[in-house]
Parts: sequence; structure tokens; C-alpha cells
Amino acid sequence: GKEAAVTAGFEYRDITGQDVNERTSSWQPSATVRLTDSGSYESEADGLTPGRTYEFRAVATSGGRTAYGSEGKFDVPR
Repeated sequence: GKEAAVTAGFEYRDITGQDVNERTSSWQPSATVRLTDSGSYESEADGLTPGRTYEFRAVATSGGRTAYGSEGKFDVPR
């Protein structure tokens, strides 16, 4: 049968100076894209602060179910 479309994006949060046990801030969503075929995608995150470290994860939703990817992190240059 035909595969259902997937809504995909990322979530991110500021983790500057925090260890794993201190990361309690809410995840912020990025813009989402609608995918109808497999492959990679990209999305932009607004409001990032220079000199800060962010944690992110991929998010995909289809048919009322949501899946999360593994967390990664990146630094925003000053």
C-alpha cells in the first residue's frame, strides 16, 4: 500500500554549563517539513544565542505516533 506522509523536524534546548542530570528545560520545536519519501531533511532553528551549547534530537510524526532520534549537541559560534 501507499506509505503515509511523515511530519519531520527537530527539537532543541540550551544546555550550556549543564551536565546530563541538570537538563530539565523544555525542548523547543523547529519548523517542520512534510515528507512523502524516505531520505534526509533539514530544518532551521530560530533564536539561538551565540556562545551557547544546544542539545537537539530529530522528531518524526505519522499516524498519531511520534518517534525521537538520539540526542546530539552543537555550539553556536560567538
